[in-house]
Amino acid sequence: MNQDSNWDDRMGELYRALCEADPAIREVIVDQPGFGLPGHVLLLSEVSQDKVPVAIDHFVRAINEEEDFDWSNDVVFVIGESLNPEHRAILREQLDNLAVWGAVVMVLAETADSGDRELFVEGLGSGQLNVVRASLEALTKLPPSRSADEQFALLSVARRLMNSPEEFEVRETAIRLLQNNTSQAFGFVFGSNGHRSQPGTLQQWSDWLREQNPEFVHRGSERGTAELLSVLDVVDWDAGDAERGESLYRRLSCAKCHGGRKALGPDLQGVARRFSAQDLFAAIIEPDRDVSPRYQTTSVITTAGKVYSGLIVYESVDGMLLRDAEHRTWRIDGNEIEVRLKQPASLMPAGLLKDRTPQDFADLNAYLQGL
Repeated sequence: MNQDSNWDDRMGELYRALCEADPAIREVIVDQPGFGLPGHVLLLSEVSQDKVPVAIDHFVRAINEEEDFDWSNDVVFVIGESLNPEHRAILREQLDNLAVWGAVVMVLAETADSGDRELFVEGLGSGQLNVVRASLEALTKLPPSRSADEQFALLSVARRLMNSPEEFEVRETAIRLLQNNTSQAFGFVFGSNGHRSQPGTLQQWSDWLREQNPEFVHRGSERGTAELLSVLDVVDWDAGDAERGESLYRRLSCAKCHGGRKALGPDLQGVARRFSAQDLFAAIIEPDRDVSPRYQTTSVITTAGKVYSGLIVYESVDGMLLRDAEHRTWRIDGNEIEVRLKQPASLMPAGLLKDRTPQDFADLNAYLQGL
């Protein structure tokens, strides 16, 4: 099973070695009939830059021809290299596809447009750090905003990102945006000396924002963990509809991380027989509560100062392959690793069920019961 889950990454390593042995492959691979399927993205790793536009055209052709094209984050990032407005429009059509929503936000953030401001504010609430970082960087490129929604979203980022040096750095970007938007400071400490919770300062921000926006209900005030857990006591678990549950399962993009060869989470086959409905849904609501060591995130800081976080999918004395929450795979040589930290957090985002009804809970459970 481990070999199968890492198959694409191992094939990528083999393909790179093959291109070294036969460099002509780099020039002809994208011209082959049928090129453009989702799995072909890994073949672009060795293709010359002048061939990338040709490859993108092939992917777009396949998307237009295949009604059920299997979108992935990798495909989004490839098409995102094109500045063709038609290609950007194709990506925007996938904003309703939760499986690749974060990747689309990251691509659009690279060329931040004022018309996407609400999208970037929404991205601040993502459970994926890379999406939050990209959304913040996009907002820094736009004119300052007085929107209460944006200020509360920035404060929410500052409050929850304090578990690693990488998160502290992203938090500082959020605070600088807050300061720029509101002309307030409240003595926030930047740099390594500020890598702590700073609850008093953040509370001053909260009090000031509430005073300025007394009637505003911000996103951070939506149903919290305790309230969601209390809902489990009133769900009629026997009233679920498996067909509706399957539809919800797909909308929440559960299959993205719990199915296929590149699964980031455990297989859910038979999960309803191993756990009670209460325990299973409590784990969905609080994904960081009890994370198996196998699925804990590893953060790596390289000698060049870059930070990568994700699951180790392959490791040897020469280095490792690390897959992040966006399903991107990073190859890090052993001599590049400066610091390696095991994080007690899960890659699974919190808040998946925050807007769901007790009937939704029952439907999703009915679907899981049948796996």
